[in-house]
Amino acid sequence: MNPLSTLLAYYRNFWNVYKLAQNANQVPVPEQTAQVEKISLILMDGGDITSSLTRLSNQTRQPDELIIVLRTPPSELKPALAAPSTIVTADGISAGAARNRGIAAAHNPIVVVMESTLHPQAGLISALTKPLEVEPAIALCAPQLASSPFWSWLSQPYEAVSPLASWQALAFRKIEWARVGGIPEDISPFAAWSVFLAKLLGQKISFCQSTIETDLPVSSPVKFTAAIAQEEGSLGLAAHWMWRQVKFALLVLTLLGLTVLLFILSPWFGLTYTAMALVLSVIWLAFWGRKTSATLSPLFAGWLALVRFMSYLWGVRRRAKTLPLLNLQAERHLKEIVSTYPDRKGIVVYFPTHDWGNMFQRPHQIARQFARAGYLFFFGTPNKIVDFVPEFQQVEPNLYLASMPAIPPETFRVVEPLILYIGAAWYAPMLDILLNCQVIYDHYDDLQVSGGSMVYHERLLKRSNIILASSRLLMEAVQRSRPDALFIPNAVDDEWVRRFEPEPGDAAPSDLAEIQKSGKPIIGYSGALAEWFDYPLLTETAKLLPDFEFVLLGISYDYTLEKSGVLDLPNIHWLGQKPYADLFHYVWRFDVAMIPFCINDITLATSPIKLYEYFCCGKPVVSTALPEVMRYNEALIAENAAAFAKQIQKALTLSTSTAYQEAIQAIARANTWEGRVRTIIGPLTP
Repeated sequence: MNPLSTLLAYYRNFWNVYKLAQNANQVPVPEQTAQVEKISLILMDGGDITSSLTRLSNQTRQPDELIIVLRTPPSELKPALAAPSTIVTADGISAGAARNRGIAAAHNPIVVVMESTLHPQAGLISALTKPLEVEPAIALCAPQLASSPFWSWLSQPYEAVSPLASWQALAFRKIEWARVGGIPEDISPFAAWSVFLAKLLGQKISFCQSTIETDLPVSSPVKFTAAIAQEEGSLGLAAHWMWRQVKFALLVLTLLGLTVLLFILSPWFGLTYTAMALVLSVIWLAFWGRKTSATLSPLFAGWLALVRFMSYLWGVRRRAKTLPLLNLQAERHLKEIVSTYPDRKGIVVYFPTHDWGNMFQRPHQIARQFARAGYLFFFGTPNKIVDFVPEFQQVEPNLYLASMPAIPPETFRVVEPLILYIGAAWYAPMLDILLNCQVIYDHYDDLQVSGGSMVYHERLLKRSNIILASSRLLMEAVQRSRPDALFIPNAVDDEWVRRFEPEPGDAAPSDLAEIQKSGKPIIGYSGALAEWFDYPLLTETAKLLPDFEFVLLGISYDYTLEKSGVLDLPNIHWLGQKPYADLFHYVWRFDVAMIPFCINDITLATSPIKLYEYFCCGKPVVSTALPEVMRYNEALIAENAAAFAKQIQKALTLSTSTAYQEAIQAIARANTWEGRVRTIIGPLTP
């Protein structure tokens, strides 16, 4: 980077990096009192932990889980709360790292972090958590500082949530903590907490402040102000406010200089003129002091403003060393992870399209098989729905989740050789950030679904080392420019699926068991319920087969399910989305499986994973005329409701056919994710 770029970057950080409340939206505390979610209390060791636990026992709202973060475990600790308690040791790590460790241990979606030095009023936890419990849109709730003149003045730069108060107690949704990458661990505590708050509020979240006020005793306001200002200066925190104080700080300096000069020159001017000048100076100072702070005395406000400004400038000198630490933390952790896998075959990074724990699809399966093949795989998660990953989190051997965009893509420059696995065309700009990498571009959805422009798509086709296509239609499109593209249709993790085959006498999941009581055949579907699902076809088929039960498993992806009217029929049951670890407890108990998709540009390019999973479970499949399904004669195809109903009845007879079962099981064995990934790995260079 040339000197001019360095200078511009420096001042950009100085002015704009962490602006509190730029995107945050403060909302009133909801009036409802119903509690709908559980909370975890993280108690940070800062004093007499036993006394703190005694004080917490008087809270009107008790936490559902207590996590005590201790520097040194005591010989004996008896929590005075009824909630399950966990002790987390944080000896030898920074305050930010200690807080992250405690939050990561929390099992509930709402987290309260509290210092043990705080003497909370009885309603503090209730006031902090009630807004989050009853209003899903609220992501954060903070206490208000006691309205003393000093704290009011000190909190002026913080237009939304003051880190001075929230350091002592703060309630937030754990997923928001994960989305911003947790609390910085390599910088000073106050600065780290301020950056964390700024990142939270920069997510366009809604927040509120409780009516409970907390008072923080400070033995030396001047020293405290200086220490806070130095930390602010080291990262550019509150710079937008600080520079508005320049005039006042310079004014104070000028008046101090004039006062000294007047005393020196008083023999020449006379005491009368000197006294008059001093009076005018005091009046001037009082005017500006009142303008700066309506709560502190003008002289004291002027002195504190001077201290704050000079300390801020003193902190600025550390900025060149401090700012890089925000990115170096992720780089350090990444290097630590990589160093523990010396025998890895390579490092693969997948940029996020799905949470790991939501809608287990093609990218998840390929990631799992790369890891099983000896590669170190980092699966990017947007932490959008169910994941709670602040930075890196291991989920399987060789397989880690990486929170993005909390971790900037530049982080992966520190490890090599790197393989980029890209599943969405909009990630083409990553090629300008991570150079000299092998690139796998997986074109597994029509661009209407996956997103990204044709320009990005064509750039990836040109630059990538390996091109994958999941359907014949997509394959034909990419082969025009990349004849070396690999046809990699979807598949099944047969080893995983077969482990859920029920033994005789095993009970079905309770919601499915209730439907089984009717004794009618169960026709099942697993997958997203969206605009490509043919709801009219299912409706008419269910009416034609009143003695069959139709079970839908999956997320209502775009709310078309609720609007379709299919749930009004008594023999259609929606059981919601099931975790991948539970899904096949249901699928194995279908009598017939179905894929009732509309025929359009999107579905013509679709390779349904569920087809191979159904076959692996030994289920006959009835589908509409999808090209990737029609490749197999074992699938029963129907074009309208009458034909669909007839094929379901035929499928019931095939379910007991030994020859048919052998045929579909052979298809499953020939189409495994393990085999697909072996094909992908083949062209990779060591």
